[in-house]
Amino acid sequence: MQALAAATRSACSWHGSLSADSTARRVAYTPWRTRTRSPARVRDRNCAGVIPDTRHSRTVPTVFLRIAIETSLNVTFRAYAIMARVETITELEHIAARHWRGTEEHRLGGWLLRAADGFTGRANSALPLGDPGVPLDDALATVTRWYRDRALPPMIAVPLPLEGDSPCHQLDNHLSERSWLTRPGPAFVMVADLAAGPTAGASPAVGRFRVDAEPDDAWLARYHYRGQDRRPPVLRTVLMSAPAQAFASIRGDDGEVLAIGRLSIANGWAGITAVEVTQAKRRAGLGMALTRAICAEAVARGASRVFLQVETDNVPARNLYERCGFRYSHRYHYRVAPLGATRRGRMLQSGPGARYVCNHGYPCVQGLGSFAKRAGRR
Repeated sequence: MQALAAATRSACSWHGSLSADSTARRVAYTPWRTRTRSPARVRDRNCAGVIPDTRHSRTVPTVFLRIAIETSLNVTFRAYAIMARVETITELEHIAARHWRGTEEHRLGGWLLRAADGFTGRANSALPLGDPGVPLDDALATVTRWYRDRALPPMIAVPLPLEGDSPCHQLDNHLSERSWLTRPGPAFVMVADLAAGPTAGASPAVGRFRVDAEPDDAWLARYHYRGQDRRPPVLRTVLMSAPAQAFASIRGDDGEVLAIGRLSIANGWAGITAVEVTQAKRRAGLGMALTRAICAEAVARGASRVFLQVETDNVPARNLYERCGFRYSHRYHYRVAPLGATRRGRMLQSGPGARYVCNHGYPCVQGLGSFAKRAGRR
């Protein structure tokens, strides 16, 4: 168990400790700040572990990883598997942040604050990967001020594993308890190994596939973010924000753009974004042909793995990507700060608004007017 604790500390953004309770049939993982004093060691008849004293748990609450078998060996393997998934999610989110960037970025410890004039949630939200370097409520106050200084709703992207607990679950609960609203439109992150699956681009039933270094006017005219016709001035800047990108399309014989997608490359990963098929040509195999052709182009450019993001309720798109060999990595949603200023996580005022129960069962109260006009960005 001590070896597992060391492995877990290297695997997670937070430093922390593990302890196993054979009677409760669970493993407890508690992150702590490196500047706090060393934790005490404890032993029982079945395992040896490391647990923090109570002062450490005030930073981030303990995460309990429940298991079905109470032997120490199985506790070890199960806990390590879950912590390894947390590491993979953190690494992938760091990489994905390079594929779709804000026009302005600011570091708050391990957190990344991004802004791009409100265009898309990914480019206008804080990404909480690691320790912010200050107490959590102070970090939330800093995030709130930073976004409101730019006339944007304070928003935090919360990545979560598909199963099991993680430090981000604790952050999500903390935000919910402080009335940060869960924005509609949660999404899955899907990944595929380009070396393992078919990468040959399937010929589209109609039209021809082409790739351009920059989006032309016809490509941009086909792009409707969340069905909107609005094209903000920062649109092209955000689309061109990755270390390398290409703009794929399937075009008819008359030059009409039938389908589009953006390919980005960073850290050996390819990203697929901005996928859209014209309404008249949907269910004609263009989505499948476009996705496979983009993957083939990614391989030609040296990428070995690919990721994409798809809303959880977009079942047709999810089915398409599954047929293309993508699997689910994790999910994420956005939390939006309550109306009114906050100080150390306490509401100074709250107005009338919608009341509903968020993903974790907490009641969230929030006036929606502060961001309803921004039409839900992801």
